[in-house]
Amino acid sequence: MRADLSIIVTNYNKSKKELKECFDSIKEQTIDPREIILVDDCSDKPQAHSFATSILLPKNVGVAMARDIGVKMSTGRLLLFVDADDKLSPDFIEQCGMGIAKADIVYPSLLLFGEIEKNKLVNSPKRITPDYIIGKKCALPVTSMMHRFVYEELNGFKDLPIFEDWDFWIRAVAAGFKFRRANTLLYYRQNETSRNTASIEYKRKIHKKMTAPYIVKDGRLIERKNG
Repeated sequence: MRADLSIIVTNYNKSKKELKECFDSIKEQTIDPREIILVDDCSDKPQAHSFATSILLPKNVGVAMARDIGVKMSTGRLLLFVDADDKLSPDFIEQCGMGIAKADIVYPSLLLFGEIEKNKLVNSPKRITPDYIIGKKCALPVTSMMHRFVYEELNGFKDLPIFEDWDFWIRAVAAGFKFRRANTLLYYRQNETSRNTASIEYKRKIHKKMTAPYIVKDGRLIERKNG
C-alpha cells in the first residue's frame, strides 16, 4: 500500500550514521510514501541517498528555505517533514494516515533519545489549544503529517534562527486548521549541536516576538488589531 505522501528530509552536517538510521526508519514503514526527497543544505560533506530524490544545494539557505525547495519538487497531496537525524516509528505513516482524513494536521508523541542518559517519552497533548500553542512549553514537532494546502495557505516556514516550526504551528492554529493526535512516535534525537542549545534568555526573546501579534479570545487565537 502506498500513501499519497511526500516526505521531505532536510540535512545539514548530520553524520552518515544518523542519515542511515533516518532512512532505515522510512524504509521500514508499514505503508510506503509516494516519494522521498532529501535536501542537503550545503553540508560540509554533502550527502545523497539512493532511496530518495537527492538535492544538493550549492549554498546554505537555512532549514525553512530547504524545506520549501523540497516541497516545490514534490507532488504528494500530503506532506511530512523529517530532520535527517530523527527516526519514525514503523507505523508512523499508517497511524497518521488514519487521522488525516478527519484533520488538517496529524501529530505524534515523542521519544527523546541520543545524547541523554535515558530515553524519555513525551506524550503530546490530546488537543492543541490556543493557550497551549502560545505557551512556553509547546512540544509539537515539525514532523507532523499535513495536507499540502495547509503549507501553501500559510506560505511555508518563516526564515527564523530558531522555532520556525513553532511559529508555523501558531499561524496554523490562528488560521483555524484542525489538529489530531496519532497513536505513534517520532524518535527525536538530542544532541549538543542542536540549535535549541541557544540561551534561555534568547529563546524567551524569540518566543515573545512570535506570540506578540496574537491574543486568545473566546477560545480562539486571533491577531491583535493595530493600535
